[in-house]
This record gives sequence, structure tokens and C-alpha cells, in this order.
Amino acid sequence: GESAELTFVTGLAASRAAALALVDKFSAARAVADTFDLAGVYSQIQLRHLNLADAAAHLFQRLAARILYPDAALRAPDDTLLQNTRGQNGLWAYGLSGDHPLLVVRVDEAGELDLVRQLLHAHEYWRLNNFTVDLVILNEHPTTYAEGLQSQLQGLVDTSLSRPWQDKPGGVFIRRADHMPF
Repeated sequence: GESAELTFVTGLAASRAAALALVDKFSAARAVADTFDLAGVYSQIQLRHLNLADAAAHLFQRLAARILYPDAALRAPDDTLLQNTRGQNGLWAYGLSGDHPLLVVRVDEAGELDLVRQLLHAHEYWRLNNFTVDLVILNEHPTTYAEGLQSQLQGLVDTSLSRPWQDKPGGVFIRRADHMPF
């Protein structure tokens, strides 16, 4: 007829001594509860900083899971994938290292700019949470004299928190599909 409380915590440390220090730190249930409370406060501050709702953060977390554990439904068809005869070094010509997961968004019209804006927010959120992804915005609209869509894409990146990471590892890359032979 009695009750008991059990706290199970997993962790990672650089050494056995550091791991034992973590065990000592979290051996009291109050320390675990305080840590979760602080994490919740930090998360809310982060969301306010990015001007994101909880629902957006949950969406970005689900998308991150799909990046880490790819869903075949979100990949190119098998016949397209089989045409890729290049290795990781095939990305280098486009300024991509291939060292980080790639999230490629294909854009062909201005109506898809909201999706790009949302993915830029996701990229900012992930970066603040130490999840490194190369976001590749692939402009599939044919090159024209006016270059309206390309300018709009650049404007979105320029006004985002990811701007300092444009064309840098773990950053945002705007590329033209008609400049990339497949």
C-alpha cells in the first residue's frame, strides 16, 4: 500500500569521473525536477527569441527526426536515386561538404516562399539546439532576366537569423537548379 518514486536518467560524459559527477548531481529527485524546470524555461525563452509557437517547435522536432531517420516517402523515387553516380565529393562543386545532413527544398514559384520562410525558422531553431543541417534552397524556376524568385529567396535569407551562416557549413545555401547538372 505504499508508493515510491523512481527517477531514471541517462547521460553521456567524456570520462568515468565526469559520469560519476553527473550521477551525484542528479541523485536527488529534486535536482532532476529543477533541471527539467530550467529546461522548460530555457525552451520558452528560445521560442520567444525566435518568435515561434510551441506547435512550430514540435513540427521542427518531427522534421528533425525525419532528417536523422529518413522516411522513404520523403525521398526521391528510386529511379532518381539510382541516377546518382557521384559520391560525397560530387557536392563540393556546389559549396556543400556533405558532412552534415542535407535538407533540400525545391522552389519553382513565389507561392512556395512561405515554405522556405518556415524552413529558415526551423534551421534557426535547430542551430540553437545544436542540430547541424545544411539547408539547400534549390531554385528550379528557369533563369530569366528579372530573376524575381532568386531575389526573393535571397531576401528571405538576408532577413533571417541564418544569414550569417549563408554558404557556410551547417548553414543555408541558395542554388539554381539550372546551374547544377544532374
